Amino acid sequence: MNQKDLETVLQAWINASLELAAVMEVQGMTRIAPVLQLASGKDGELSLRIVTPEEEDEDWEDDEEGDA
Repeated sequence: MNQKDLETVLQAWINASLELAAVMEVQGMTRIAPVLQLASGKDGELSLRIVTPEEEDEDWEDDEEGDA
């Protein structure tokens, strides 16, 4: 897959994620993580989590502490 294909696929994933997040909010869901069976026989996981700005700040702080 070349860079252009990757960018196109990522943009499609972002667009689909935005639609999915809107449905999740209506349903009161905060996280989904379906497991996918890949052609290679491995499992893949897509994850989408809805967070508040405060939760996002906490995640960044946790990441920075782990880097220290």
